[in-house]
This record gives sequence, C-alpha cells and structure tokens, in this order.
Amino acid sequence: MQTNSTHPTLNFPEIEPLLCDADYIDVASAIGKGDLRTFVAGWITYQPAWMKPVLILRTIMLGRESSKKNGKGTSLTPQTVPMQAGEQLSGWTVRQAEEDSYLIVEMHAKNQEAALSFVAEPLANQQKRFAVLLALHYVNQSGRRSFQILQPFHRLLDIVKTKAGMRACGEVMPQVHYWRWR
Repeated sequence: MQTNSTHPTLNFPEIEPLLCDADYIDVASAIGKGDLRTFVAGWITYQPAWMKPVLILRTIMLGRESSKKNGKGTSLTPQTVPMQAGEQLSGWTVRQAEEDSYLIVEMHAKNQEAALSFVAEPLANQQKRFAVLLALHYVNQSGRRSFQILQPFHRLLDIVKTKAGMRACGEVMPQVHYWRWR
C-alpha cells in the first residue's frame, strides 16, 4: 500500500485495507473539540435544500435503489449513531467501529463500491482532528464516468458536511481542509 505521512488519517491501520487498490481517495478534515458520534450525526443529518438535486443525481448515476431503502439521516442523534458491524447509517452499512476513535461504513452499488471512514484523532488541549475519508472502487467503466460527473459536487458536499459535523461539535467557524490522494 502506498502511504503518505502528510495526512495522519491515512496512518490508521483500520483504514489501510480500504485504500488498497482504491481508484479514488479523498479526505476532508477539521480540528476542534467534541466527540465522534456528534460529528457523524452532524455530518449525516446536514442536508440543505440545494443538495437534493445532487443526491438524486448521485442515486441515478450510481445505480443505487431509491432513497427510501437508503434511509434518511434527519432523525440521527449522537446517541443513535450505529457503531456495530452490520447496522445501517443512512444507506451505508457499518463495517467496523471503535467508540470515539473511528467509524467505517461501506456501500455497494452496481457501478461502484465505496468506504467512508469517520476518524477522531486526539490532539493536544482536548482537541481532535475529525476526518472523513472516502475510498472509492469502480466496479466498471460506467462507475468511473459517473463519478467524474459527480466529482465537483462531491468535493463541495465533503466540505460543507464536514463543517456541519464540526458545528454540531460546537465549533462556530470551522476550517476544513480537503485533500485528494488519488
């Protein structure tokens, strides 16, 4: 596996298997106080009106079934964030988790397979680096083409949803760093 020491999130051993042969990897991160469950709940539930057409387009492009099956994140609270393998998180399936450290979820669509990792890395002064890492594997060329169309929206979604997760943790003006690895 290729490693990169410039972003600590990529050094979590639990995430390394997800990166193996991934076609696309990106990370959005921010620093603040709070806990992983609160961050995840804020990230998942943030869905402003302008996102709806993007989410519909994503559903069509990725060949996912209707959003009814995939669930809504609107009733998610920090206490109800699933942390057990096999549980559902707004259309994603929990792969593995460790309380206040990381949560890895995955999704399988007809054109792509994706793993989304939420990480809370402890720093000094009770702060943490919260990061969201997406590792995407294209099942076929259609998966590659559809993501190329969605990629500009994806980056914007990563940034605004990470800010929303940080606001849920009490950060007033969170600064998000976006980094594309592959």
